[in-house]
Parts: sequence; structure tokens; C-alpha cells
Amino acid sequence: MSATDWLVIVAGLAAIGWVNWYFFVASRRTDIPQATPAAGVAEE
Repeated sequence: MSATDWLVIVAGLAAIGWVNWYFFVASRRTDIPQATPAAGVAEE
């Protein structure tokens, strides 16, 4: 395989890793402040 083939494979694996991190790891961070409902607003 040529260097271009290896570059495409590595870039594809990096893209797959980034997508998995973005959807499965980044959304679980707990240091991000969460929105709280305002007083008098009914919750479901």
C-alpha cells in the first residue's frame, strides 16, 4: 500500500473516533452547568 492509502485509513479511523467521542463521551460531561426551571413553571 502507498503512503496515500495509509493516510486515508488513518484519517478515516480518526474521523470515526471523533464522532464516537462527540456523541458518547462529550455529552456526558458533568462540569457543564445545567438549565434550571424558573419559579412557577410546571414540569412534566
